[in-house]
Amino acid sequence: NEVTQSRRQIGHIIAELSSSLSLVSVEDGKEWMKTVLNHIRPGCGNMDPMTFQLLGDIADRSPLTLWSVGSAEVFSSLFSGSIENIQRSTCSLDQLEASMGALLQVGIAHEKAQRIMSSTQSKDQMEQALMAQFDEKSTTVDASSPSAIIGKHFLPTMLEALTVFGNSLSSNQVDVMSSCMSHLSTCSIQCPSMLAGDDASLTCLLRTCMKFAQINSQGDEDITFLKLSALDVLATITSVPQIKRSILKPIGTSPRCVMQGGGSERSPLLKFL
Repeated sequence: NEVTQSRRQIGHIIAELSSSLSLVSVEDGKEWMKTVLNHIRPGCGNMDPMTFQLLGDIADRSPLTLWSVGSAEVFSSLFSGSIENIQRSTCSLDQLEASMGALLQVGIAHEKAQRIMSSTQSKDQMEQALMAQFDEKSTTVDASSPSAIIGKHFLPTMLEALTVFGNSLSSNQVDVMSSCMSHLSTCSIQCPSMLAGDDASLTCLLRTCMKFAQINSQGDEDITFLKLSALDVLATITSVPQIKRSILKPIGTSPRCVMQGGGSERSPLLKFL
């Protein structure tokens, strides 16, 4: 535990340095960010939770600098090892939660960076870096954005693995699963493109959340909280106008996620809601 705490504290320091350098000197911030991304690559490949938490912290505090030196290809390479481990069923729920949290935070970081870069209010780079740290709700889905591209590539596999873990959820795993739902909820508010870039991503998200929302809590407060967290993700993502319209279309033209009943039946999602 002491080693873990020390590594976590060092991670906070690195993330804070990344943020501070970005504000003091844009170019120095970029060089530092390149160095950090190179150094965390092996840890990401091994699905080290501390490394993923560091990446998530950096994405949260320095979104503009992160995406000024990175791209969908760069970040995809950081998570490719995760997918291989998930497909081989050689990862733990803690590793899955950390990798998913970092992935979603990277997507949110792009949404923040894009918002600032498209704004004409200020051209001062340090001011832009500071403004990019603020959270803001997004109500649009851009299927061609880097966030959506990364989401399409990684999220279905991660969500399917999450569902598998949910089939035999132990008491000490409930809090970790709730953290996963929290990551998804935050992303559904700030970057819905990451979760709904295509039918497959949206399908997996809705099915996963519906599964956990319907778990029998048996009076357990932690499981009840998990159920509510899953419902929160469902409510938030389906409130996005583009997604809401696609769900409410006639079943023959709806996304695959709601084409379960056939004929004129209502979709399982609408029945559930």
